[in-house]
Amino acid sequence: MTVADTIKLPKGPKVTIADVAIKASVSAGTVSRVLSGSATAIRISENTRKKVIAAAKQLDFYPNYAAQTLASSKTHTIGVGICQDPIGRGFIGMFEAAVISGIEEAAHSQGYDILLMSLVDPGEDIERCKRSLYQNRIDGLIIITSPERSSVINQLVSLQKPVVAIDAYGADIGTPCVNIDNIKAVRIAMEYLIEMGHKKITFMGTLKGDEGIEESLRRRGYEEGLIAAGICLDKKYILNSSTCSKTTTGPRGGNFDDGFVGVKELIGRADDFSAVVCHNDLVAAGAIAGLVQMGKRVPSDVSVIGFDDSIVSRTTFPNLSSIRHPTESMGKLAVNIILNATNSELPLNPIERHVLDAMLVIRDSTGPVG
Repeated sequence: MTVADTIKLPKGPKVTIADVAIKASVSAGTVSRVLSGSATAIRISENTRKKVIAAAKQLDFYPNYAAQTLASSKTHTIGVGICQDPIGRGFIGMFEAAVISGIEEAAHSQGYDILLMSLVDPGEDIERCKRSLYQNRIDGLIIITSPERSSVINQLVSLQKPVVAIDAYGADIGTPCVNIDNIKAVRIAMEYLIEMGHKKITFMGTLKGDEGIEESLRRRGYEEGLIAAGICLDKKYILNSSTCSKTTTGPRGGNFDDGFVGVKELIGRADDFSAVVCHNDLVAAGAIAGLVQMGKRVPSDVSVIGFDDSIVSRTTFPNLSSIRHPTESMGKLAVNIILNATNSELPLNPIERHVLDAMLVIRDSTGPVG
């Protein structure tokens, strides 16, 4: 039994940093540095950090937030801006939810909280983010965006505060980005299907007005997969907004209806394909439903692969094979970039790019060519 174990510590709200220091057998200054989130800059060992956090938890001690902010000039809060369409305000998609889970876990492990913000209105919502950065309500901002929303990022990057973008593409973003390799991800799916004997493989994108950057990258992965295997590229096997009939297009974009309606058009063009690679899981779920309605068996007649490995992939029948984003890793990496910048007080590298690999998850919607 140690001296720290025999000392009677006060109960309730009167527990102080000194009490935590006694419990952890460290100095009060070490406790302060660990709980303020500055341990990495002061080179405090991981073992000491864990001892302090464990002691604080046992004593139910919480440092004074206002005092911490005044002493360190840090809020210990990271803003998370989610770019959304007007009809999606208040609804967080499956991809965004998984990324936020990674952000939250990484932030909390370093003593930080997160503040969620919807970025819908180009004026009001972005102005709110600007105020939060300018008034030091947050130490940095992570934007979960889409390739088509680069103007939002550009406005926030111009504030010269730590900003990291997730799922943004382009050399002109002006801030660190964390993305996945869309081309490689689809090539992996193509290699798997070709190994299973499939040669007549279709690609189903979205039916929105214009093909976005993300969709074009995934289509490119499909095309490269065919070329690498020596299979002739036939445009009739590609369905997106630019190749589908006018009666099929509409104000959709990556949803169930795109797959349900689109796969029927594909069958009308060429009824001999044996596999479909889809832009996302919702399109794939719609494709499965459309195939079944047209008398096709999945995967006996047609194999189907989605993208995202969302909860949708486990609710289709049969369960959907899908490409899995490293979503939580993306969120954690974004947090580390922000904290490294705030702890070092060095500016972010505007051309820093992190491209993570996705993986193919095989389920029941794919099989050998019939």
